[in-house]
Amino acid sequence: WIESALQWVHDNQDSFASPITTVNLSVGTVLTAENHLEAESMLADELQQLREDQILVFAASGNLFGTADGSGVLFPASDPAVVAISSVEDGGQLSDFAQRTAGILATRGESISSAVPEHVFGWDGDYDDLASLDGTSMAAPQAAGASMLIRQSLIDQGIEPTAEAILERLHESAHRNIDPVSGESFDTIDLVQAVTIDRIDASLPASPLQTLTSFTGTDDGDLLQLDLREGITLRVGELSYQLQPDPASPLVIDAGGGADQLQITGSEHAERLIVRSGEDAESQLATNDFTIQLRGFENVGFTGGGGPDRATLYDSPGDDTLKSNPNQATLSGVGFEFSVDGIPRIYVHASGGGSDTAFLHDSAGDDQLAVRPDFTSLRSEQAFQLAYGFERVYAYAGSGGNDSAAIYDSAGDDTMSVSASRSMISGDGYQVSARGFASVVGHSTAGGDDIARLYADELSTQWHVTADKVQWTGQDNATRVARGFDRIEAFEQYQPIDLTHHAIKQSAIWTDDELAQSEADATRAVFDALGQ
Repeated sequence: WIESALQWVHDNQDSFASPITTVNLSVGTVLTAENHLEAESMLADELQQLREDQILVFAASGNLFGTADGSGVLFPASDPAVVAISSVEDGGQLSDFAQRTAGILATRGESISSAVPEHVFGWDGDYDDLASLDGTSMAAPQAAGASMLIRQSLIDQGIEPTAEAILERLHESAHRNIDPVSGESFDTIDLVQAVTIDRIDASLPASPLQTLTSFTGTDDGDLLQLDLREGITLRVGELSYQLQPDPASPLVIDAGGGADQLQITGSEHAERLIVRSGEDAESQLATNDFTIQLRGFENVGFTGGGGPDRATLYDSPGDDTLKSNPNQATLSGVGFEFSVDGIPRIYVHASGGGSDTAFLHDSAGDDQLAVRPDFTSLRSEQAFQLAYGFERVYAYAGSGGNDSAAIYDSAGDDTMSVSASRSMISGDGYQVSARGFASVVGHSTAGGDDIARLYADELSTQWHVTADKVQWTGQDNATRVARGFDRIEAFEQYQPIDLTHHAIKQSAIWTDDELAQSEADATRAVFDALGQ
């Protein structure tokens, strides 16, 4: 039935005044290896065909988290052509039942009131029955509906509403969170932000200023200054231009030839910069009132004016380097440099190729580092730094505060070492170094033959061993934890110790209350770092 319905969508996508652009699948089931292959072979081609049709398919991730069948997400949400949707409760955390995976989209899925079939409450002839239900099946259709509104918003802005553009808007406008249970990141949909970002306000009042919809520079290397503090002022050498948005089309600033530099000064309102490298790359600066397309700039600097600004930087095909601090970052490579300052939310993508390296630094407050292959985030109360796709990541916590790190393995064979000075994990094409973090948790969940080495730096330390975890706790309640590794080795003063013997010895010394208190203190430190 599902296969037939998906085929019908493909055949009839353009049969109506408005094309079919979205499919919701509030379905999912636990499958054995055998019937999973059967279901996949039956539906995968239809699901992929719809993605090629630019039709987004959303599916419920499943409601079995915490059970034997609750690992990952159910099929069809697990299909690569489908967008899996999880559920959050009112407080913003993932629902207890909601199945999850790294980077999953989520929206509220608890106590959702919706129409139900007539027979649910008995037949009375009136099709007006409502029920309040929990589940990822309640969240998925909201995400599908949100995608349609975002699609219309992109059309209004003159942006081609491809499936990828809609998904990018969903993620970039979302609130990035870390699930304290699994350590996975997830994105909570912010529909207001998604449909208002970059919007051109067609109700702008008439202005006596000249409407200028484009500017083209010379073939020399020029310095252009764009000031948004009072209107839109463009300065080129000794000349100044006052730009006025045209609701019918975005402003265009083309650098022309040569090695050109653009320096942007933001206003106290929210601005969003997306900047790409390359000769033909098109960048974009937007507010809620106007959009400016930027073309041909090799060097771009953006200084925020105090508003809730965000910047998204894309790398080149070559080897590039990111140097990122709270509210400040520089991405550079051969022939280009992008710098932002005073920007609270910074997203950097290293997806263009090459061997890329990221250096991330903490704030003076409490910071949390989360590292996975292709994904690194460092957050504090005031700032958020995100780095995608970097082959090597170096994170530093030397500015103060109670800092913690969660480090995850890759699908290959990895080796993790955790000591007072530095924590490292490395594998094929994957290398992470974290210095100065008080508490570190290493996770081996992705596969491969993984090894963890934990180093104690004090004599009066406490070790705790369970079937899938080894934890060291220092006198200041700092912790070093390894979870799920195939082999875990422990060292005191760089001498190997017998974990089994040590655990028995500690159990004889500690009372149950002392052991429980030690674990509670360590857990509290991590949750304090995570925040509410």
